[in-house]
Order: sequence, then C-alpha cells, then structure tokens
Amino acid sequence: LQFSDNIKAKFGGSSDLQIYHNGSTNNSNVDNNTGDLYVSQYTDDGDIIFRSDDGSGGIAEYFRVDGGLTKVVVNKSFVFEDNIQAQFGSSADLLLYHSSTNSYISNNVGDLYIEQLKDDGDIIFKSDNMSGGTTEYLRLDGGIGETVFSRNTRHGDQVHAQFGDSNDLKIYHNATNSLIENSTGDFYISN
Repeated sequence: LQFSDNIKAKFGGSSDLQIYHNGSTNNSNVDNNTGDLYVSQYTDDGDIIFRSDDGSGGIAEYFRVDGGLTKVVVNKSFVFEDNIQAQFGSSADLLLYHSSTNSYISNNVGDLYIEQLKDDGDIIFKSDNMSGGTTEYLRLDGGIGETVFSRNTRHGDQVHAQFGDSNDLKIYHNATNSLIENSTGDFYISN
C-alpha cells in the first residue's frame, strides 16, 4: 500500500490511531487520540532502538531500551531546557535543574550522599580562580584519608571552628575580640 501526502491510515472505530505524512510540513506523524500509546518489543532480550541523523549524513543510535541488559542505554547527550527538572525517586524527591541563572541539586527527603567508591579516590571541589580559570578549593582525599583545604577559609563573627567530639576547643571572633577557648583538660602549645 502507498499512501500519498496527507492520506491517513486510520485504526479503531473512531479513527483514534492515525499514521500519515504531512506534505506541507514534510513531517511524518503517528497520532493517538484516545487512551495510551504502547510501543512493545516481545522478542526475548530484544531492544527498542531510537535512531536519527548523526549530523554528518549518516544515522546513529541516540538511545535504546535494551531488553537484554534491562536498561535504557543513552548514546547521545540529553539537553534539559531552563527550569526543566530531572526528577528521581517515586515522588520526585531528588531534583537536578538549571533555572536560567543558577544550577540546583535539591533533595526533599532523607539525607543527601555524595560518595566516592573508587579505592583511594578523591572528591574535589573546584571553583573560579579569579583569573578566568578554575582551581581546587577543597579535596576529600581518599588516598591519604584527609580533608585538604587548598584555599583560605573564612568564619564570620561568632562562627566557631570547633574541635573534639564535644566541641571542647573553639576558635572564633566575636566581632570585638578573638578567642581560643578550651573546655576540658590542659591546653598545650608545642613547637
């Protein structure tokens, strides 16, 4: 069968499903006018593959629903427009998005974990270096088991740097004076 431009193949008692090519816009359409639209693959370990132009005159796979791996495999970048959230969790508890001005990672339930599972791997926090590039500010160094500060830290007035399980040692500035307070045991200064 050959259907000319704008001639629809119609399915259902009320022509609810229609497949056609629109000659004026040069687009092809699959239109469903009621209920849900299912695309199903019944072959054991079979895939559903989405392909399009590769930008160089060929064709490329953009993503596939992989029945053998039981995963969705993505081969090209996803672009989320401004204020469009990538949502995770049954109740959309974790959100990643860009507001056209700022970028956000928002967690609405439970704790937020950032975890490095590679043996001796680091978590590195970088930001602008005030000269047009970026530099490391903070590193959680898994190889040496230490937190490494690569830039100055600033504690505002009445913000304490606290040490010890019970915050026994405090260093702070109270807007008038600078204080070092030790709440238990002796205080040693060693050279």
